[in-house]
Amino acid sequence: HVCLAIVWFFYLFVMGVKNKREGSKYVLIGGIVLLLTGINDILNTLWVIETIFLVPWGLMAFIFSQSAVLSIRFANTFHRAESLNQELTDTNQKLEDAYQKIVEKEKARTLFFHNTSHELRTPLNGIIGFAELVKNGRFGQLPKSAALQVGKIRNLADSLKMQVNTILDLAKAQKGELSLDISRIDLN
Repeated sequence: HVCLAIVWFFYLFVMGVKNKREGSKYVLIGGIVLLLTGINDILNTLWVIETIFLVPWGLMAFIFSQSAVLSIRFANTFHRAESLNQELTDTNQKLEDAYQKIVEKEKARTLFFHNTSHELRTPLNGIIGFAELVKNGRFGQLPKSAALQVGKIRNLADSLKMQVNTILDLAKAQKGELSLDISRIDLN
């Protein structure tokens, strides 16, 4: 009993000095009480001293000190868990807010592309139509060099219209409104 108390005391002393955590002093006090109780039992068994009234309660004091240490550590662990939970809740809320902002910005960007594409397509169709009328001689015959330049205007306007349509298709695809058109084409 006393040997166990001595080994336990030195273990508690080393751990108390090494860790210096909250509650270590209670472990050390409990170990001292257990050691003194053990020494008292040895001396009482050898008839060197007579046991006083409080000594039999030494083991109980040790157990209470251990209970105090466990309670303190449990409370600290519970407090840390609550703090971590609150941090996670705050982080999740920040992530949710950031996600909502991204969704709103994406909707605004898609709407901007959609509206801009429609607004650009109308004048382009007008340019293409008038260029075709001029090229075909609807407003009088053009010299060959002028007709060539009007043809270039028409080609550039067609190219710009194709780019605007691509932007419009991207906006539709992001909104989930793009439909697939399956058809045969001539590879030549």
